[in-house]
Amino acid sequence: MRRLYMITTIMLAVLSLASCKQPLHERQIETVGELMDSLINRGEQVYRYIICGGDSTYQDERWFHYFTDEKDSYVKKSSLLFLKDKMPDLLDKLSEKAEKSYRYWEGDSLDYSITMSSKPLELLSFKSYKDKQMGGIVSLTHTYMRPAKYETAPYDATPIQAVLQKFLKEQKDVKTQDVCYEWDEGVPFTDFKNEQLDLRYKGIGTDSLAAAKITGTLYIVTIKGEGRSDELSAELNKRMTALITERPIKGAYLSSFYPGGKWKFYYMQAFRIFDRQRRRKLYDLKVQVLGDKLYILELNSADAPRSAVPCNWWAVSRIHNDKVFWMNLSR
Repeated sequence: MRRLYMITTIMLAVLSLASCKQPLHERQIETVGELMDSLINRGEQVYRYIICGGDSTYQDERWFHYFTDEKDSYVKKSSLLFLKDKMPDLLDKLSEKAEKSYRYWEGDSLDYSITMSSKPLELLSFKSYKDKQMGGIVSLTHTYMRPAKYETAPYDATPIQAVLQKFLKEQKDVKTQDVCYEWDEGVPFTDFKNEQLDLRYKGIGTDSLAAAKITGTLYIVTIKGEGRSDELSAELNKRMTALITERPIKGAYLSSFYPGGKWKFYYMQAFRIFDRQRRRKLYDLKVQVLGDKLYILELNSADAPRSAVPCNWWAVSRIHNDKVFWMNLSR
């Protein structure tokens, strides 16, 4: 009898613990923030953008987007069913608390636009529909504007550079590589292709054919141990986020990619300062996780009338017009 009592007690304890540790996406979801976290836990891709204006506020946005077709994997289809199951009830509940809300629902088309509050501004948007050319499209966006702790700082990369250098000094194995991207006058940005790597540019500037020279440093941090490079990338992102949300830097833009699940090895973030009035990119910082290495690219391009960064920047040491000098990736 005593033995039966002990077994029953243990089983009840195990069940109690299991219910406490129930995965987020299996519990009742109350907020869009929880929904975004649950998508990351399922292995889906979620993006985050922080944009700083000139009025001591910053815009923080999390964005999730799908293009769907009949060839989608089981995991992707499972996530779509999860969204279709959770979103209407959740958004209907949030609409009841919102200042303004709009809903359109007909057949396979579902469209929500919700203003949770105007001061501070918080917006929700969810769209699910079919496109003749692209197939099914699902999009979820959560945006809010918040006041910063301090007034907006002028166009100045010094605070960012200080955070980066402090972070690098804390690491043990850091290699550096000088980089230079240069185009002569009259030479346009060109797409380059390589057997192993594809290289493309996205140009920004006032003159697409002006002579341009951009210099900087590529830092390569090697961290042995599963997930350690992910942790470092997340830590640097946390420090940068804290910096620009407390004291926004005019023209600052931080983007982060949270792949989740099996894509955790491919973590990416970018930080830039862009002068809209002069139409020039003043500063560029990019972070990429590949295996046990954390790649950090820092560029200063304030004097360049146009600027472009190769997509595979972690593998390129120098560019001169159409000629690309690749790094030795095995080092």
